[in-house]
Amino acid sequence: MRNPVDNVVSFFSPSAGLKRMESRARMKYASSIFGGGSDFSFGEPAGYDVPGSRKRSMRGWSTHALSPDSDTLPKSGMARAASRDLVMNTPLASAIMKRINTNVIGHGLTLQSRVDREMLGLSDDYADAWERKVESLFRVFADSKNVDLSATQNFYELQRLAFISPLLSGDLFFSLPWVARKGSPFELRIKLMESDLCCNPNCSGDTYKIAGGIEVDDYGAPLAYHFISHYPIEADLIDFRSRDWVRIPAFDASGRRNIYHLYEKTRPGQRRGIPFLTPVFNSLKQVSRLCDAKLMQNLIQTFFTVFVKDSKGPVSLQPNFSIMDSAIPGQDPDKENQYELGQANIVELDDSKDVTIADPNRTDTAFESFFNAMVKMLSASCEIPFEQLLLHFQASYSASRAALLEAWKFYRRLRTSFASDFCQPVYEEFLFELVSKNVIEAPGFMDDPIRRAFWCKAKWGGSGQGLLNPQNEIGAAVTAIKNNLSSHEDEYTAMSGGDWEATFKRSAREKKLVEKNEMQPANYEGKVE
Repeated sequence: MRNPVDNVVSFFSPSAGLKRMESRARMKYASSIFGGGSDFSFGEPAGYDVPGSRKRSMRGWSTHALSPDSDTLPKSGMARAASRDLVMNTPLASAIMKRINTNVIGHGLTLQSRVDREMLGLSDDYADAWERKVESLFRVFADSKNVDLSATQNFYELQRLAFISPLLSGDLFFSLPWVARKGSPFELRIKLMESDLCCNPNCSGDTYKIAGGIEVDDYGAPLAYHFISHYPIEADLIDFRSRDWVRIPAFDASGRRNIYHLYEKTRPGQRRGIPFLTPVFNSLKQVSRLCDAKLMQNLIQTFFTVFVKDSKGPVSLQPNFSIMDSAIPGQDPDKENQYELGQANIVELDDSKDVTIADPNRTDTAFESFFNAMVKMLSASCEIPFEQLLLHFQASYSASRAALLEAWKFYRRLRTSFASDFCQPVYEEFLFELVSKNVIEAPGFMDDPIRRAFWCKAKWGGSGQGLLNPQNEIGAAVTAIKNNLSSHEDEYTAMSGGDWEATFKRSAREKKLVEKNEMQPANYEGKVE
């Protein structure tokens, strides 16, 4: 039970009451450690230096241990707004997002069907033919803009949008409805829904049952998602009564998903994601302001303005002088008393005015080193090497290659997650449509979920990391393959991306064509044999 005095103090001064409660809690803790004495002049018990301790550097640090939802949901709207503003208006934030999107998605992840032929009891010839047919049909599906419910993007363009949206806004929702469309051989469509649209009905407060627009069961699994008909800010501007919510169950009666949720979970029980740049918001904004100030300083140093003052009255300017953005008496009443610096400006002043020019020619030799230090810190936080973020490659070969290898650990992780969470569900639903319409045969697909999983196995290839020194790196790859330390597919994927098996078959056909026409192929050193 709380002390009555604490209740009174808290009523009139919550901050003072909070301090009394904190002191009482600390005293209770110390008593449990040291046996209940009231004199602890010898200091705090040994342990970690945490916020709120007596250490001087920790006194101004206030923290609270909250649940995942309490830590993220109350500030999620402001975090999304800040993230979008930084990416739209800050070159460094834009560079981070573009660098990640280009390396992870690039021109788009392509399907490589890999059915489990052993578990399905398929011969290699049958499995090869089945995979080629499915891949050909999927290319027809993916290349068309009809794959998008709004009919504006093909599958590979949707990949870039679906990947960047969770990084930018924290998360993304999508569904896979079937909508017939004239001229399209497939009915499967992809509908992307931005994170702002998922929110609690009537903008009510978060509870354990519904928080952030997501309704969960007793185990924390999603039961339903609540979506608003308009963006919340736009609905407020239009009419409060025009805001309508729709509740969409997470799964249908057969167990298939109605709504897919893309976000990175950093804590157990976390329902919504946070923008990728959230930990570096403050640093990015301050670096941007510093760059703007430095740019303005350098710009001012290029200005040269002449102020003319004549006690006899206004002077007439010579026609060979340039007047740019200066106030000319009598021509613009709104600017009559405004004087601006500019390139070769001449501004007339009457005899009652004077001007004093502050020296703008200040030098800041430490700016570049400070800027680079800040970018290195931001790069480390975002797992992007400094050289790659700024596209500034002046280090040694070994240092550049080490940076590239570290970056691709991060990119591959993101690519694997995205392929599993976005590309694979689309492919599985695509196969479901093909099998249900008897376009392809897949025994057991509809009846046995395990056999369906075997039929749906696939890899998703994308662009490779590239080569810094092709001759040395290809030679090392050949050596690794010969000594059974790597495979052709692994090395091909690392260098170029894509499907090694398809490339090998195409290369074999080209070799036959070369031999048929009696052409002499070039050897590894580039010499004709």
